[in-house]
Amino acid sequence: MSATKAEQIGLINHALPAEELDAAVDAFCEKMLNGATKAIRWTKFLVNLELKRIVHSVLDTGLAYEGLSAHSGDHREGVQALQERRQPEFGKHRDQEKDQQDRIMLTEDIRIDVAGVELAAKQWGDPDKPAIIALHGWLDNAASYDMLAPALTDYRVIGLDFAGHGFSGARPAGCRYHMLDNVDDVIGLADALDLEQFILMGHSMGAGIATYTAASYPERVARLILIEGIGTVANTPAEAPRILRSAVEDMKKAHAKRKPVYETREEAIEARSQAIGGISVEAARILCQRGLEPVESGVTWRSDPRLKMNSALRLTEEMIAGFLQALTMPTLLIRGEDSFVAGSPTLQERAGKMPDCQVVSLPGNHHLHLEADSYQAVVAAIQEFLTGDS
Repeated sequence: MSATKAEQIGLINHALPAEELDAAVDAFCEKMLNGATKAIRWTKFLVNLELKRIVHSVLDTGLAYEGLSAHSGDHREGVQALQERRQPEFGKHRDQEKDQQDRIMLTEDIRIDVAGVELAAKQWGDPDKPAIIALHGWLDNAASYDMLAPALTDYRVIGLDFAGHGFSGARPAGCRYHMLDNVDDVIGLADALDLEQFILMGHSMGAGIATYTAASYPERVARLILIEGIGTVANTPAEAPRILRSAVEDMKKAHAKRKPVYETREEAIEARSQAIGGISVEAARILCQRGLEPVESGVTWRSDPRLKMNSALRLTEEMIAGFLQALTMPTLLIRGEDSFVAGSPTLQERAGKMPDCQVVSLPGNHHLHLEADSYQAVVAAIQEFLTGDS
């Protein structure tokens, strides 16, 4: 059948003589180039946004399974059997690990937009149950609650990746990361999920942001849980000029900041375990599920390198006290007895300025809520606090 006949009966849209084909193709391409480029660009953007959400959700689950496998009893038994040159006895730890498997199955990936920055969050549990918004520490991510959140079975836990952390987007180019800007993001997350009131929980830097959020919106925070932190680092008024100058000099070098590259994930996990405070390799592996991204020569951190720049402005201790006195809701402070901040009196002094704060000291390091040998005591303390009458 000829092309002309095919056109006549509707098999093809248009037929041209061979000698006219090149010119027709050029004309069509020119028309496309001069056409609705903005519509095409935004269509591609929206399609890619959904694809990105799906990829992150699948990657989050896949990496979680990878981390769980490496942390499992069968994995440890296999390694030990290899070292001892014997047949492994798999299955001995299956019952103990069922809860760990359920952790992964109950998670959901969330994406919201706050002030032009796409923020990611990880949700555990039934959306109809009371909500806990969980905030992680500096350079960590929502996986910080991978051990704790699934154990709080009577609650829906939403772990936010702060801007520049985990799967969340970065602040715009040329901008600093101001600590108090994270309060906008916490309230933005609550608004996006229609949470008029919620429980707020934070670890380390996240505890500081939780402090300021709860003090500014006391009617929305039913209870406050602080793990290894209250407020943020304070400075005297006399130190303000030096701090600002340091931040300005830092910003000049922002374009030159480069993230380290590791040949393997295991190298990165080991490096994370030896960072400030020190955590177990198993805990570091959990954080690296959302904390690493592949690059051409290996892997590197997802976190924005600008997060390591000096703050331009810090609150004074008197200003922090004003926030603490506004915390009218019941509050629980959990401290790690082996934490690198255990010897500092600041947390205890600040807790004493709060109207209703219980302080509990538990065995464990700065990440005691994430470590396999200490998180269960944290769960018990939180459950007792949440079901109490205070």
